[in-house]
Amino acid sequence: CNLTGPFPAAVCAFSRLKAFGAYGNRLRGSIPPCICDLTELSALNVHSNELVGTIPTCVGRLNLTLTVLDLNTNQLTGPIPSGICELTRLAVLNLFSNTLVGGILPCLARLNHTLAELNVNTNHLSGTVPSALCHLTALSTLYLYSNQLTGEIPQCIGRLNRTLTELDLSINQLTGPISSGICDLTHLTKLNLYSNFLTGGIPRCLGQLNRTLMDLNINTNRLGGSIPNSICDLGALVRLYLFANDLMGTIPTCLGQLNRTLTVLDLDTNRLTGPIPSAICGLTALMSLYLNSNSLTGGIPRCIGQLNRTLTGIDLNSNHLTMPIPREVCDLSALVGVGLSNNPFSPGPIPGCLCNIAALNVIQMARTQRTGPLPACLFDLPNVYNISASENQLSGAIPQSLCTATVLLVLDLASSGISGEIPSC
Repeated sequence: CNLTGPFPAAVCAFSRLKAFGAYGNRLRGSIPPCICDLTELSALNVHSNELVGTIPTCVGRLNLTLTVLDLNTNQLTGPIPSGICELTRLAVLNLFSNTLVGGILPCLARLNHTLAELNVNTNHLSGTVPSALCHLTALSTLYLYSNQLTGEIPQCIGRLNRTLTELDLSINQLTGPISSGICDLTHLTKLNLYSNFLTGGIPRCLGQLNRTLMDLNINTNRLGGSIPNSICDLGALVRLYLFANDLMGTIPTCLGQLNRTLTVLDLDTNRLTGPIPSAICGLTALMSLYLNSNSLTGGIPRCIGQLNRTLTGIDLNSNHLTMPIPREVCDLSALVGVGLSNNPFSPGPIPGCLCNIAALNVIQMARTQRTGPLPACLFDLPNVYNISASENQLSGAIPQSLCTATVLLVLDLASSGISGEIPSC
C-alpha cells in the first residue's frame, strides 16, 4: 500500500475492530483520541509513517484487549503516557525511532506478567533506567539504546533471568560499573552496552553466559583492567567488541577456545601489551581481526595463514610490532583490507605476493620501514582503491601500471622515497 493523508479517524466507527494495521505508509497528522473507543482492539500497528503529536493519553481504556502497540518510526512527541501502564494484556510495546521525551515510566512494572518486548530506543528519553523494570518477568527484549539515560544499570536486572534474551542500553550516558546482575541472565544472546561512560572492569562472571551469549558489545566506555579469561568460556560467542576502552595487559591466549564461533574480534584502541597470541590462528571462523592502536609487540604470527578461508579484514595499525612481515599474510586469500601502518617492522620490501589476493581493496603500510620498489602488480588488483605507503624508504619510480588502477581513490606516497615522474596516463 501507499496510503497518504491524515490518520483515518473513520476507523473509529468500527466499534468491534480487532486489529488495525497501516504500517509502512505515509499517513500524517496525529493519532485521534477516538481510537481509545475501540475497546475490542487487540493490535494497533501504524509504524513507519509520518505521524506527529502525542500518544493519546486515553490509551489505557484499551486495557482489556490490547496486546500489541506498535507506533515506531514516526515523528511522535511528548512523554510516554501513563495510560500505557493500564494495558495489563500488552505483550509488545514498540515506540522506538520517534522524538519522545521524559522518563521511562516506573509504572510499567504493572505489565509484569505479559510484556515481552519493550523497545523505546532512539528517542530523547532521559532520567535513569528504573529498577521497576526488573519486575517485568515475561520480558525477552529490552531496547533502551540511543536516548539520554543516566545513572547506573540496576543491579536487580538479574531477576529477568528466565526470559531476557536481548539487552541493549547502548548510546546513552550511563555511569558506574557493569552490573553483576547481568551475569544471572542465562538466556541472554545479545548484550549491547557500548557508547556510555561505564567504569570498572569487565565482570569475570560474564563467563556464566557460556551457552547463549553471541554478541558482547561493550566498546567505547571507560572500562579498565585486563580482559578476564572467563571471556573464553563464552562458547557461543560470535562477535566480541571491546574497543575504545582503557583495557591493559595481554590478549588472553585462551581465546583460541572460541575457534568454532567467533567471527569478529575487535580490541582496538586500548592499552594492550605483549605479543599477538598464536592461538588466534585457531579461530577458524574469524572474519575480522582489529587490534590496532594498542602497544602490542613482537610480530604477526606465521600461522596467520591458517585463516585463509575466512579472514577478510586485519588491522594491526599503530602498535609496536618489530618482527619481519611474514609471507604467510599472503595466504589470506579472502582478505579485503590489511592495515599494518605505524609499526617499526624489520626493514624489508612490500610483499609482492599481496598481488595474489584479488579481493584486496585497502593496503596500509605507512611508516613500516619498507624498502625496495613499489610492486607494480598492486595497481593491477581489480578492487584496490586505497594504497598507503608513506614515510618509508622505498626506491624507484611510480610504476606505469598506475594507469590501470581505475578504481583507485587514495594513493599516499608522501616521504616514501619514491622518485621520478608521475606516469602520464
